[in-house]
Amino acid sequence: MILDPGYHISRVVTVMEDGLYPHTGLFIQGETGPAQKEYEYTMVTSEYISWSVSESKKGIREAHKSLIFSGRHFKSAVEVAERRNLVYEFKSILRRDPKGKILAGIYFCLTPTSPKVTIFYMDNNLRQTLKMNAVKNFKDTKEIGECEQQLGLKKGKLIQKLNEIGRLLSDEGFVRETLALNDKILQMSASN
Repeated sequence: MILDPGYHISRVVTVMEDGLYPHTGLFIQGETGPAQKEYEYTMVTSEYISWSVSESKKGIREAHKSLIFSGRHFKSAVEVAERRNLVYEFKSILRRDPKGKILAGIYFCLTPTSPKVTIFYMDNNLRQTLKMNAVKNFKDTKEIGECEQQLGLKKGKLIQKLNEIGRLLSDEGFVRETLALNDKILQMSASN
């Protein structure tokens, strides 16, 4: 059984070696607007579980696999953290309901040209999205305030985070080095 309610899969996933009941199998998690993600966990060996993700967005389907080491007892979150995410070019801060539905958040992509930051929140059960140019000093707006409130942040905290992100994205050297490191990781992964 895989349990990690703090991550983006907010459910118990049961992985059976033979793939039979009560094996969870293929499931959809996180239909957010135009995107849909499918997940499947399968036993590879007695110590490794394959984690397959398939995302469909705007008619384009992308898939990747990762391995989860399950060969020893859980000790701490730090020991099993997905270190790959430290340099991954897509970053997000999200708030989910207990069933895993995304309620509000911000996200951005590390990009060397014209970086954008997107915030989103719910208004009368409709998702409101605002895409902004990444700047060093964001102006507080009604939309940012609503997103901040739905994220459960203290007043002024989202503007502080957006300004930190804006400064980070304007540091061309940092962005270039991080993207180069990400490319190296992708190359190593492709050859394994």
